[in-house]
Amino acid sequence: MTRCYDGDVTVAMTRCYDGDDTMDDDRKPKPNTPLLHGDTSGKTTGYYSAESETKSARKYKPSEDIKKEFLSSVDMLSNADMKRLPIPALDKTFQDQGKVFDDLFKQFQSLKVNLNNFKGYFSEELSGIPEMTKCVELLVQRCGEAKLDVQRRKYSVEVTYDQKEIMRNSSANPQQVLEILDRFNALNRNIQKILERAPEVERSATILLNDEDNMRKEVTKSDLPADQGTEAMRSCMDNIHTLRKINSHLKTITKHTNVYFKEVMEASKAFFKEETE
Repeated sequence: MTRCYDGDVTVAMTRCYDGDDTMDDDRKPKPNTPLLHGDTSGKTTGYYSAESETKSARKYKPSEDIKKEFLSSVDMLSNADMKRLPIPALDKTFQDQGKVFDDLFKQFQSLKVNLNNFKGYFSEELSGIPEMTKCVELLVQRCGEAKLDVQRRKYSVEVTYDQKEIMRNSSANPQQVLEILDRFNALNRNIQKILERAPEVERSATILLNDEDNMRKEVTKSDLPADQGTEAMRSCMDNIHTLRKINSHLKTITKHTNVYFKEVMEASKAFFKEETE
């Protein structure tokens, strides 16, 4: 297979994997984490022993339980569904924040679909749940001698190719090979958008939460009739609770997306396997 890169293999690999590969460590909430503020910093007061915590985690959090907890957290994700308020400016603030989160959540749902569909193309050859690395190895084989240009971006891997070359050189159904390549790039675009946008969405939600008192005052001084005022305050408080939920959901989305990204990065080395052997 011909690959598009400059210089020797070392240079190609360097260009493909340059940039900061360091991901933020997943941090578990400690027992005294302030739940209302979504604080997962893990800061504690008094004496603290990392060794004793590790032993405790091993005793009470078996690896299988942690895996189940990790997977079940995705099932708890949902759209923001902000309540409407009869106060235009405040209502717009909540609705705008809900929309940017919903857009991100949609990207995450699309990522899961694209990832499952990509692996599905190799389910007959790979028993059980197909591993990403094995899938990419099979994809490389199916591309035959077609030239592929693999570029590592900050939060994604992109494969560019000539469709006519794929049609001429693929060792399998060329139309399906094109679909697989397109699916691979699509899931990487999902990852890129999520990891780029999530920090800003979380920051804006946190800013609003820090302004919680002023948002309640906006409702109080709105001069609404008593019944409408009570309902507006209830909706305002529901939306504030939703902001906290959004930040919690964003941590889950980011954590899972980072896992998927690491899988993609590791699997993408298969594009260069032939040159390094």
